[in-house]
Amino acid sequence: MPSSVDAGFLLARLPSLTSPLGVACVTVLVFIALYVIEKLLNVPYPPDIPLIREPKGARRFSL
Repeated sequence: MPSSVDAGFLLARLPSLTSPLGVACVTVLVFIALYVIEKLLNVPYPPDIPLIREPKGARRFSL
């Protein structure tokens, strides 16, 4: 069988994006993508390197 037929067969089996199952799948995929992006870009706060002109022992607060 050609691969285009296989791809079409698989696409026919996927839920419609407007169905409740399709919306749930897209929502889960978006949250997984955001989680992975956050983990890749995450910088520990506060950083170990002091900021310019920051007094020694200064406390930093995150909003």
